[in-house]
Amino acid sequence: MQNLYDFYNSILNIKKEDNTNIETIIKKVVLEEKKLIKGISKDLEGFCKILATNISERLKDYGIKTHWIDLQELTGIDHVVLISEYKSKQETKRVLIDPSYVQFIKKNDAKLLKLETWPSEKLADKTIMQDLLETGITELNDTKWKDYLQSFSKEKITTNLNQFLLEQSLEKITKK
Repeated sequence: MQNLYDFYNSILNIKKEDNTNIETIIKKVVLEEKKLIKGISKDLEGFCKILATNISERLKDYGIKTHWIDLQELTGIDHVVLISEYKSKQETKRVLIDPSYVQFIKKNDAKLLKLETWPSEKLADKTIMQDLLETGITELNDTKWKDYLQSFSKEKITTNLNQFLLEQSLEKITKK
């Protein structure tokens, strides 16, 4: 173990590694859930909590762990996303799941509420936006995490992804 985070993560993610491509399963579930919402609404705006709940429950059926992330707590914006963690070749992979990110893309005929700038305009790594628009997911590391959060905030974001997920996991355990 390299550090304390790796130790805690290893005991919190005790599970036999599966050869199934987990990222493919996540993409499939996210795209199916987006399609269901688009069947009843012209857009995905305001459906982040429903999407997060449905996706989280379906991924749980596959044994895929997700973290519910309320951006209200981190950036002051009422938006919910998921982060999924899984083992791949002895490495922990993380995926940000935000299928309703399209509502944060600059639109000339729309007005921003509670934001000064469109989050899509503030993203330094545009692959995050491209991935979220195409599939609703993007691979996540600490740099991308901070960039994503920073796009919603006026304040400097210093929240470390590893520490944040560890605290969330430990909080769930202590609540039980």
